[in-house]
Amino acid sequence: GLKPDNVQSKRLVDLVSADFKEAIQAELSACVGASSAPAGANLVEVAIPTEASSDKNLPPIRMLGMTFVPMTGKSGALEGITAIGQDLSDLANMKVVQEQKAALMAMLSHE
Repeated sequence: GLKPDNVQSKRLVDLVSADFKEAIQAELSACVGASSAPAGANLVEVAIPTEASSDKNLPPIRMLGMTFVPMTGKSGALEGITAIGQDLSDLANMKVVQEQKAALMAMLSHE
C-alpha cells in the first residue's frame, strides 16, 4: 500500500488513478452543494496506485468503494466531508478471473 507520510495532507483526487479523478471530483462537488447526506448515496469506485512492494501477491493498484457524506454545522454550513471507503481489490480481481473464465468457456463451447 501507501505509507502514511505519502498520503497525509494530500487531496484524495491527487492520489487516485487519472481515470477516476472526474468521478471523485463530481461526487465531492455534489457533497459541497448538499445540506445533508443524499438518500441512497452512490458508491464510487476508485483506483489508487500503490508503491512497489516486495510482496508479489499485492496488486499495483487498489480498488476502493467510497461514499462521501457532507458534514454540516448547526448553522447548516458545510464544515467538511467524510469519506467512507472499503477495499474492493479482491472482489475486482475475482471479477477479472470470472470474465476470463467465461471467455474461455465460450471459446471452448464454440469449438
